[in-house]
Amino acid sequence: STLAPPFIDLAYWCLMLRFNQEWVIGGLGSCEERKNLKGIPTEKHLLDSYSKSVGYISEKEWKYLLAFNAFRFTGILQGIKKRVKDGNNAGHNAVHVGDLAESVSNLGKKLFEEAI
Repeated sequence: STLAPPFIDLAYWCLMLRFNQEWVIGGLGSCEERKNLKGIPTEKHLLDSYSKSVGYISEKEWKYLLAFNAFRFTGILQGIKKRVKDGNNAGHNAVHVGDLAESVSNLGKKLFEEAI
């Protein structure tokens, strides 16, 4: 959790639901791919529940929040990639995790374009 408004954290978590299952981070993929996963709420369910409790977030605003978090996470991934390059990474799979920066950035670009 951050000190930011809760919807920033919600969008960050929901962004992870959009990551491909094949990625080294092991996302949950699209809703179609998730039909066999029970007990994990969909992004729509989470957003509807949040909106009902706290206040409505439009689809356009939601896409901006997801895009923001994609670019935020891209920065984290680039930091991992830099630590690998410098030889001070901690994770055994850090090389592959850092390589996701471009894919996550492309996801952010797609979400941003959907919002405008």
